[in-house]
Amino acid sequence: MPSDGRRNAELAAIHTAKRQLRLDDDTYRAMLRNLTGCSSAGDLDGQGRRRVIEHLRRHGFQRTTPREVGAAPVVELREAHHRMARGLWIDLHRQGVVRDGSDRALNNFTKRVTKVEALGWTDASQANQVIEALKAMARRAHASAK
Repeated sequence: MPSDGRRNAELAAIHTAKRQLRLDDDTYRAMLRNLTGCSSAGDLDGQGRRRVIEHLRRHGFQRTTPREVGAAPVVELREAHHRMARGLWIDLHRQGVVRDGSDRALNNFTKRVTKVEALGWTDASQANQVIEALKAMARRAHASAK
């Protein structure tokens, strides 16, 4: 039987990932139900907790230790990529290149480019793929306007 310390650390990691990936409560609970059949992380056994943590890692969760907290540039870089992609998407919408400027449409585009469900779940490299695809769209739109 795993120690309470390990259980608490795994639960803390799950809740940290929820915040880091900016999952709203409904999305978070739906993910838990889909992966484990439970709607609360507190109800999970060790195997379920590890399954959820691995799933969250595949979607961009990067666990930090207290020593690494000061070294958060990786998370900041990822968030900067997300802001840039969102800004490019909005600019393309304002120019009429993209019909739907919503976050939902951007997430659908992100899924086509990276196979990741949402921009917020991408790591910096995947977000960069989205940025480069958006830049290419802007170049094509600019070239066709000439």
